[in-house]
Amino acid sequence: MKKTIITVCVISIALGCSILDPHGSSQGPVPDTELGLSKTSVFEVVAPDPVIWPGGIPGSNERFARSNPEFPPMIPHDTADHLPITVEDNVCIECHTDAEPDDKTPRIPDSHYIDLRRDPGKVTKIVQGVRYQCMSCHAPQSGALPLVGNTSIR
Repeated sequence: MKKTIITVCVISIALGCSILDPHGSSQGPVPDTELGLSKTSVFEVVAPDPVIWPGGIPGSNERFARSNPEFPPMIPHDTADHLPITVEDNVCIECHTDAEPDDKTPRIPDSHYIDLRRDPGKVTKIVQGVRYQCMSCHAPQSGALPLVGNTSIR
């Protein structure tokens, strides 16, 4: 009886190790080029293409459509001259605070003037909390291709 159990276990292990895929060949280890989203070796460090800004002054470039209605809009102009953004020096707020409704410049939304911690129902006169740090949410748009494809765009 003991010999039978051992024989069945050995045969089961041997069969389990030689499982065939649907094409009839035995599966081996997965090569590193098939792991992850990138189809290159996991040991290869691939640098993304450099982002080249097309130029133009603020207000002169086309705005990209949002890839999702819940995402913040992208910045349609170069931001190099506006950095670093600090509480004391923020060109974004200077330009986008007093934007007129019919102007091409979008106005900072009321949601940025609400102190969500202390008084979530009151719209104040100054940008609240870390909302002054615009580039935490808003990224400059460019013609760079995404590093990973997105199939969940609505």
